[in-house]
Amino acid sequence: MHAIVELPPDSVLLNPETWRDTLGDACRALLSQQDRIVLCVTGSTGTGKTTLGRSLRKQGLPGIPARRVAVVDDGVLSHKVLGIWHRRIRFPAQTQDELAPFQPYLKRNHVLVYVNTNPGLRLSQCDIRLHLFCPEDLRRERLINRNVDGEQRYQRSLEVSDALDIPAGQIYCLNVA
Repeated sequence: MHAIVELPPDSVLLNPETWRDTLGDACRALLSQQDRIVLCVTGSTGTGKTTLGRSLRKQGLPGIPARRVAVVDDGVLSHKVLGIWHRRIRFPAQTQDELAPFQPYLKRNHVLVYVNTNPGLRLSQCDIRLHLFCPEDLRRERLINRNVDGEQRYQRSLEVSDALDIPAGQIYCLNVA
């Protein structure tokens, strides 16, 4: 079971009240040196990856407006069309394509957020990795509440490693309890 989360020795544990500010500072610092950064959001099923990705897409980060943030969640990009509505662009992949199919839609985005339990299947590296974790009872409850087969999903998730599988320049961890 995943009862105890072992954080990588080179990671920074974020404060739940100030994580946005810290992450915004890190992203702005990198953007002062390069045009685009890749931020991977990882964690076990039910830890809140999609919710956090949606929040970043809608609110951005301090100093980085939402219009400069693109989120690819499990092979789907929600792309704003004419600034009015969102079009869902789907490019699932099982190989490391570095998110190449999405590149034509990302010209104006500076922060590319990739949300996936195992981003190393699609990316060889990222600039920042944000690993989410929460207490097991909360994660189990979330899966049961959102899925008809929630208990089965939870049991299957216990068999899957949530090892941090992708090299990153900076690694942050956030308890989303």
